[in-house]
Amino acid sequence: HFTRGPKNLPNSLRVLYWSGYPSPSLPSNFNPKNLVILSLPESCLKSFKSLKANFEGCKFLTELPSLSGIPNLTAVSLNNCTDLIRIHSSVGFLDKLKLLSAQGCTQLEILVPCIYLTSLETLDLRDCSRLRRFPEVLRMMENIREVYLDHTNIDELPFSIGNFVGLRQLFLRDCQRLNQLPSTIHILPQLEIVTAYGCGCRGYRFRLPEEEVEKVAMWLEISNLCFLGTFIGR
Repeated sequence: HFTRGPKNLPNSLRVLYWSGYPSPSLPSNFNPKNLVILSLPESCLKSFKSLKANFEGCKFLTELPSLSGIPNLTAVSLNNCTDLIRIHSSVGFLDKLKLLSAQGCTQLEILVPCIYLTSLETLDLRDCSRLRRFPEVLRMMENIREVYLDHTNIDELPFSIGNFVGLRQLFLRDCQRLNQLPSTIHILPQLEIVTAYGCGCRGYRFRLPEEEVEKVAMWLEISNLCFLGTFIGR
């Protein structure tokens, strides 16, 4: 067992795994541009500079700084970082990122303002109970498959979510402040499942173009929710 962190780490590292990393920071001269995986679960880390993040259960981490210096980054996992309040906007523009997960980050209110993640497949923000804003999607994202927003504080989704052209599954369970969906949701070509039980809108049903009704009937699992611009009263 180590009682303090290292003074130096080689910049040539591609993988760094250290459970229970004992220091509040990584070495100041550590700049691993070839790093693919950095996993420090249950560590004492409080801050770091220009590194990939896979820090599940890091209770002291409050801010995720710029990750733009790591072009090979494929996964960012911040699950259960319960003190995390800020994520640098660069995380929204990591070309090779496939997984972005921040489950249970209960102090996080905003992910990033905008995203354009060409390789992203899974976005998981379940149980971010203070999360109130979903980022604008700047351009089409063809590889996105799953988005989990269950138990968040989001009250609306942007029309630009229509740029998630590869999206297959959208989960919105118990988003109690969410009372409408943008009409761009129902034109997503790959969408198979929308689950939104326990959301806020009551007494409305949605209207879709006739040619879409049969398709929607196969995958829509929505209770107390309506489409923005397409709903009618009962």
